[in-house]
Amino acid sequence: MFTFELPQIHDFLKAISVLTETFDDSFDLKFSPAIFSIMAAASPSSRCVIALQLSPQIFTTYVCPKLYYKFIFFETFCDTMQECERTGFSSLTFSFQEIDHDAKLASIPGCDKKVDVPLLPSTEEMDVGEFDFGTFVSIESQEFINIIKRLSDFDYVLVTLSISQVKFSYGRKAIILTQEACKLLSV
Repeated sequence: MFTFELPQIHDFLKAISVLTETFDDSFDLKFSPAIFSIMAAASPSSRCVIALQLSPQIFTTYVCPKLYYKFIFFETFCDTMQECERTGFSSLTFSFQEIDHDAKLASIPGCDKKVDVPLLPSTEEMDVGEFDFGTFVSIESQEFINIIKRLSDFDYVLVTLSISQVKFSYGRKAIILTQEACKLLSV
């Protein structure tokens, strides 16, 4: 069983919108005591995985006593989330019982609006490993989408941070964002 509560559905929708630019509609979900991850293959010809990892600190409530892998059809999930936002879900509770095959979305606090989202057993457990959250960069969503599109054919991309820039590279191909184009934090 896992449960989490988001104080604002709008910010979550904005964050997951970056993932809609990937090739695949089947997205893997990883629920663990330490992190919630949404992952997808960037394109069918590469082993590149695009992931959004959300730490428990961004949630009002986050309960996940053990590791779960599931998958969802992302377009349907996004449509459901957008419909929830349009119909008054300003915040959200997301819960899953092991005996169910659906996640329950409920508007909070104390509202009776509920939506079921199908969660399917994951056939392979996609994972991107642990990230170093001590060093990070803040990039506008559209800029990140553009980077993903330009580099999605590669199996991996080297990301190099310095005090003045972040560089995404593979071989001779490189995309460099200066400090003016993004926020470099904790470098």
